Amino acid sequence: MTPARDGNPVVTIEAPKTVATGVAIPIIMRVENTSGEALELYLHGREATYDFIVTSADGDIVWRKLDGEILQAILRVEVLAPGQELEFRHSWNQRDNSGKRVAPGSYVVRGILLGEGSSMLESPAVAFRINRK
Repeated sequence: MTPARDGNPVVTIEAPKTVATGVAIPIIMRVENTSGEALELYLHGREATYDFIVTSADGDIVWRKLDGEILQAILRVEVLAPGQELEFRHSWNQRDNSGKRVAPGSYVVRGILLGEGSSMLESPAVAFRINRK
């Protein structure tokens, strides 16, 4: 893992490299404090609010976990001790935000932890492929 820079935690995301059509895709985002000091994160919601965004190979948004959701206007402080991490999991059912099954092909997923100012954190993008059965 890359060390924290400027007091910011390291954000990573995991998804399978390939998956068959129709199979739910597990997505995991981790936010880890790799520094030697406690970090305060100012986050949205009673529970930390996060989003996963899937885009097509050409960059068009196909699906967002939070699409159409009403977000709580609550601010919470999460303190990450050195070495501590937060983990966020979700399964994507290979349907776009209108409910239509997506075509086989190449896609990219990234995760965002919603917060105030510099507490908004985004993972690097990870590519995956949906193959025909």
